[in-house]
Amino acid sequence: MTSVARLLEAEHGRGSSAKNLRHMMRFAESFPSEDIVYALSRQLSWTHLRPLAGC
Repeated sequence: MTSVARLLEAEHGRGSSAKNLRHMMRFAESFPSEDIVYALSRQLSWTHLRPLAGC
């Protein structure tokens, strides 16, 4: 995970730390439906979405 995070941060900048990637994976597991994720992301920020996914 750490090496993937380093590669992503080098290519895309901050925000792709190993900790954030774990949060993103937990979120994807909590909300597997793309339609739900799209609807939520239109209404809520990442700061609001993380607690919903148990992050």
